[in-house]
Amino acid sequence: MKKIISLCLSLDQIAEKVYDALASVAEVPWVRELWRKMHEEEKTHVLYWLELEKEAESNNLPQLFDDPDKLVEELEKIKPVAEALLEQARSSPKTSESFLLAARLEMHLMHPAFLYLFRFVKQEAGSTSPIKNYESHLLNFNRHLLDLGKKSLYFQVLGESFQKMWIQTQEQLNKSFHDVLTGILNRRGLFHSLDIASHLAQRSNSQVAVVMIDIDDFKNLNDSFGHYSGDRVLSKVAVLLKKNIRTSDILGRYGGEEFLIFLSPVNVNSIFGLADKLRKCIAGEVRDPRPVTISIGVSSGRIVGDVQRALYKLIREADENLYQAKSQGKNRVVF
Repeated sequence: MKKIISLCLSLDQIAEKVYDALASVAEVPWVRELWRKMHEEEKTHVLYWLELEKEAESNNLPQLFDDPDKLVEELEKIKPVAEALLEQARSSPKTSESFLLAARLEMHLMHPAFLYLFRFVKQEAGSTSPIKNYESHLLNFNRHLLDLGKKSLYFQVLGESFQKMWIQTQEQLNKSFHDVLTGILNRRGLFHSLDIASHLAQRSNSQVAVVMIDIDDFKNLNDSFGHYSGDRVLSKVAVLLKKNIRTSDILGRYGGEEFLIFLSPVNVNSIFGLADKLRKCIAGEVRDPRPVTISIGVSSGRIVGDVQRALYKLIREADENLYQAKSQGKNRVVF
């Protein structure tokens, strides 16, 4: 996460310099004002990244991406392109060239990582939310491209392509919230839902619980019976877990053979019983290609103070209890 955030910060710092350079050489007043506005917006984006960077350095952010190494590789490829565009921006481009340059920059920066991570930046009271600021930044620029398109077919096509790319990016992100195999939330969708639920729990001062579940000896099952059998077990476990919790509870695939359930509100006296019911259900009903058991770690508390910090503390505690359940012999609940 630290590397991903650092790269996003670096890219927006370059973008800030690009718009500063374009504003300094623009001869048309309205164009100069546009670049100045986008420069100020990029400065705001940089502040968002600096805030997230502090959270990451304090280990208050979990890994939110399924394939972080691939994401780092993608962002690293964008950086030299952005740096080359900065050099072009400093060479006094004409108005039409400056718009093409800016469009190319924004298309490269229209990466799902930006859209997704901005959803996790804490919003100060009375301020514009990061995600709305980012969307406004892109749509305002696109309006200018479409206005230029009224006089130029080239800019019309560019503006329409830019708009279509933004819509596809949003759709891609929304689709990526669910796990294809099990149909439940994936890690990305899970943390997005947990963020909302945690804020609501804090507002109502509700008791909450985090239930971490791991399928016992799953690697051995895959090695012995093949990945098709493993996928079938994952799907069956997901169906049974969902069937035995409330519709208001949040269930997601935390990673691999791990699942997470967020219960809110919950009676602390009933948590262990619910977790053990889930354990018995899986042991009793998932027996193909062989009997399957799960280990469970549970934590509980209230969301007090910083919402994300309180949530991640509960997740860490549940994960530690899951480890204890594994080390004590598996097929058990530790709370």
